[in-house]
Amino acid sequence: MREVLKRAVHAYECGDWTVTERLCESIVDTGADHSEAANLLASVYAQTSRLSRAAELLHRLVASDVANAVARNNLGNVLHELGQFEDALACFDACVALRPAFAEAWNNRGTTLRALNRCDEALTSFETALRITPGLADAQYNRGVTFEGLGRWAEACAAFEGAIECDAQHSAAQFNLALCRLRCGDFKRGWEGYEWRWRCTPSAFVHAKPRWRGEPLAGKTILLHSEQGLGDTLQFCRYAELISARGGRVVLAVFDPLAPLLEGLSGVAQIIRYGRKLPAFDFHCPLLSLPGIFGTDLHTIPVRRPYLKANAGRIAAWSAHLGVARRPRVGLVWSGNPQHENDHQRSIPLADIVRHLPAGVEYFSLQKELRAADAAVLRSYPEIRHFGEALVSFSDTAALCELMDVVISVDTSVAHLVGALGRPVWILLPFPADWRWLLERDDSPWYPSATLFRQHATGGWKPVLQRVAAALAQRSATPARTPHTRMAGCL
Repeated sequence: MREVLKRAVHAYECGDWTVTERLCESIVDTGADHSEAANLLASVYAQTSRLSRAAELLHRLVASDVANAVARNNLGNVLHELGQFEDALACFDACVALRPAFAEAWNNRGTTLRALNRCDEALTSFETALRITPGLADAQYNRGVTFEGLGRWAEACAAFEGAIECDAQHSAAQFNLALCRLRCGDFKRGWEGYEWRWRCTPSAFVHAKPRWRGEPLAGKTILLHSEQGLGDTLQFCRYAELISARGGRVVLAVFDPLAPLLEGLSGVAQIIRYGRKLPAFDFHCPLLSLPGIFGTDLHTIPVRRPYLKANAGRIAAWSAHLGVARRPRVGLVWSGNPQHENDHQRSIPLADIVRHLPAGVEYFSLQKELRAADAAVLRSYPEIRHFGEALVSFSDTAALCELMDVVISVDTSVAHLVGALGRPVWILLPFPADWRWLLERDDSPWYPSATLFRQHATGGWKPVLQRVAAALAQRSATPARTPHTRMAGCL
């Protein structure tokens, strides 16, 4: 049996989950003392997204072997991944009671406390782990993440630096340190460290052509490719013009919804939609590496305004559809991609927003898709005009944005769109805000037309919305601007 277990451990270390599972199941099925094999099998289930099955196996193991601290730690990790944080914490508490010097369990306990928003206790747990094992890089890293969530940026940077001292190849610590530096305006070191993102999430774009790192182009073709979200593409596509000015022929690969809008982007010779055959090119470069290549700092951000423009035909069609503006027009965007890891903090329920909307304003929903709860609220507020599926692409959204006096948006792609169009946009930011919005300021060097309305504490949207309401009330006393000239067009 020991020989079979040794083979299973070797297969696990080689990443061969299938062999590991088969060997471990053969041990567990014998009914003999199988705690090591059961723990390893549960790890395979967790690694292969079978968390409920892993939890079931570990529950049985803990029930039959109450003193098994490793099993309790593993069960705590699985329950954490399942979002059962209180149960996970109980597992970690029992684990460290059984084995007080179990540094990894103290570290895991801290991550669960942080998920429960018990950050001070989380920090104490990480510090306990570090007293036991001073070189535990993950505990230093998790301290940094916790300090980030508290807005204690200097301490976060110091913790990430501590993790890197323990393990120079700790990619998450390197990347988060870069984000901290960017957020604090230290762009030089921030852009350098930002390249560690590829170690955290390998690029899906693999090609034999060389990566462009700023060398002369002299008429050569460079493929710029989107990464991360639509908002990132909208923010950093501005660098295409700088590359074109250096003599490069720019081909820009983007996600489908953005393609029509970006067709007229200055400096771009050709737009390619992802999934289509790529043309010949000499170099490639991901969009978010361009600020580092160009040495961008707070004073050299390319802010030619606007660098995007809406299609004149779409503006005419939407202008005819909306009719004559008799009051100030305000576009509303209250939620982003529900799959975004920070969606629970950056999106706002529509019910919270509508109670702060003053009269004397025309409101327009710029949301293409609605969550069920928001759809129900919208049906109760017919004064908010909603267009939904009529927003076929970002070209339609851009045209509508051009017709607004101001767009109020959470931190999502439409906020970047309005900023790139050079139109007034009020961006509602959670605490802590994403790195690109820097710290404390109410303006953005990336988007001169933007005003930032920030939370000053986690989950505190009410004061933000009250400030927005006051600003809107002041704007409603201002006559509506002259609408765009109508031209023939259809939706």
